[in-house]
Amino acid sequence: HTAKDDSMVCVALLQKTYCKERFEPMINDTRNPEFYRRLCFKPYYVNDINDPLVDRKALKFSCEHCAEKMRRITKWRYRNRWFCADFHCQKCNETYTCRVSFRKNYDDVVIKRRMLLKQEKPQSEENDEMQPVPAAMLE
Repeated sequence: HTAKDDSMVCVALLQKTYCKERFEPMINDTRNPEFYRRLCFKPYYVNDINDPLVDRKALKFSCEHCAEKMRRITKWRYRNRWFCADFHCQKCNETYTCRVSFRKNYDDVVIKRRMLLKQEKPQSEENDEMQPVPAAMLE
């Protein structure tokens, strides 16, 4: 392809679809310093639980079955861009692993929340444990 051909196609498309009322609001004034601050801003994940950007309300969870407020039973830990902690619902007697992430964009902070019901690990039975091998089998 050639740049000249591409530009000619763009001109033809623009001539057919141009509408001043719809097009002009999309034009940004590059003389405004705000334009370059916004362009150069790199979004980042907040990794400190004490950061002022952390919304304390987002750190509270309610049970998805009974809607009761749950009690946090472990400390918050930061893993893979998420703050994680275990919560317990006394009414349902269920334990959840809850996660929250805070991503700082130029204009705002995007909050994502996840809840996962924590499954209890199965108890190992006596038959599953290792048994000594009789000496006769080793010969």
